[in-house]
Amino acid sequence: MLIFADDVLAAVMMHLDGSVDDKSLKGLWYLETGYGRCAQPPGTDLMFRSPSAARQWVLQQVSISN
Repeated sequence: MLIFADDVLAAVMMHLDGSVDDKSLKGLWYLETGYGRCAQPPGTDLMFRSPSAARQWVLQQVSISN
């Protein structure tokens, strides 16, 4: 899933499905890549329960810069 903020790509999310080794992660949304304020610090994994939760996080990160 691609998330845009002000027509600029801010994040790429991946939906974790049955192929995930850790079954507790199944169904979550993982921040595959973030850009600008949405870039994740090295060594961290950001997970979200729903696409709307991921989108809200992106919008929050983008608004921090304003």
